[in-house]
Amino acid sequence: MQQIQLNVIQFTPTNTQLPFGFIKEKADGYSSLYKGEYPKVLWEQYEPELKDISHLYCNFTDTPNADYRATVDLHKSPFFALHYFRFLAFSYFQDKVDVIFPNFVNDVEIWMHDKTRSSTKFNLYNKYTLKFQYARVSAGFELVVSYDGTSKIYTKSLQDLGSFDTTLLNWVNCNGVLYRWEFMPPEQKQDLDKIFPVLSNTLKPLFGVAFDTPTFENRYPKYLKFIEDFYKTHLNTAGFKNIIPLDNKGFWKVEEANVFRTRHNSNELLFGKNTTSISPLDGMKRLGPYKTSPHNNVKFFFIYHPEDKDVAVKNIYKYFNKGFFNKNDEGVEYRAFPDINTYIKQPLLLDIPSNIEIKDKANIVAEVHEAIKNTVRNSNTQYVAIYISPIAKTEQNEILNNVYYRVKEILIKYGISSQVIYNQNLLKKEFNYYLPNRPLS
Repeated sequence: MQQIQLNVIQFTPTNTQLPFGFIKEKADGYSSLYKGEYPKVLWEQYEPELKDISHLYCNFTDTPNADYRATVDLHKSPFFALHYFRFLAFSYFQDKVDVIFPNFVNDVEIWMHDKTRSSTKFNLYNKYTLKFQYARVSAGFELVVSYDGTSKIYTKSLQDLGSFDTTLLNWVNCNGVLYRWEFMPPEQKQDLDKIFPVLSNTLKPLFGVAFDTPTFENRYPKYLKFIEDFYKTHLNTAGFKNIIPLDNKGFWKVEEANVFRTRHNSNELLFGKNTTSISPLDGMKRLGPYKTSPHNNVKFFFIYHPEDKDVAVKNIYKYFNKGFFNKNDEGVEYRAFPDINTYIKQPLLLDIPSNIEIKDKANIVAEVHEAIKNTVRNSNTQYVAIYISPIAKTEQNEILNNVYYRVKEILIKYGISSQVIYNQNLLKKEFNYYLPNRPLS
């Protein structure tokens, strides 16, 4: 039987009885604790006072000037202990990695510079997250190690950029720590030559950096290697194990007794009249949708560019009305996709007066908005827009890429369902495989 392994490592702290101090007012260098994270012993000693205190703060290092002090048993206060372990990991890695910061859920995020994939314009970083948790797969404390892809940091500092619109900034790197520019501490801005922008999709075109091209390969083998390499190099070491004593067995292996199988028919899907099939495409073609549209009156219209009218628009209308025909290897024509009425069990009418022909490619969003706003529609009819787009999903120009979302946003605002079809996909022999996604949506 195949061995199932999780990206989780169990550990048991050696020092479990530790003194901590807690203060009532927020202060730099202190972590915030909710009531549910207060150590058990603190409740036992100070319960009357703590009832009315929503937060306490702890720096995990000393107790002078503390409002409350207690020796905490980490096993009896696991949620407090998770804060402590994050503090230990953060402190350990702070001078050993290129970038480190607490992410939005306070897990420890680490960035490692990859020189082989950097350039003169940007430094590329592999991103990892260390998440501490309690008794999720084992009976004790656990460390989850994940790989989160890459990010790029511009090689020019804010000092180098000079006169620059800082409202375009999101994250910046300052001395190996990431900050949101909006909340950048004033004292950190004393040295602008040490502040470098993280390249968001907004900044990339401004600095002449290409967008990342999405890949659709199986990411598991690649991500697994990054995780295993990070574990071997940075976690399975005497130094790290001295503060977080990871189990020598490494990543958690799931016992065979805890591996279950689905039922033989668990992949069956329900279709029309409670019939079943394991194939969404075949099931829809043969059996129809499990539940038809709640709208009895449905009309569709096209949004298109003039050059797409004679080919793309007319062909889509023909496919919806007559079905899509293809030829097999012997050259024999067959119906690869049925007409839309049969497929979704819903009469569908083309509302020609609602069609929108885009006049100016540089003004797509405004033209669509104006046309939708000024079109009179029947209140008892659901409208569906089919946008024939000349812009591919992989388009690297962010302004063009955002057209898709802006058009969608306008249509949603006016209660119009929509589907976008890239005009070049219509030229592909296998276009029948794209069609099922349109009516299903």
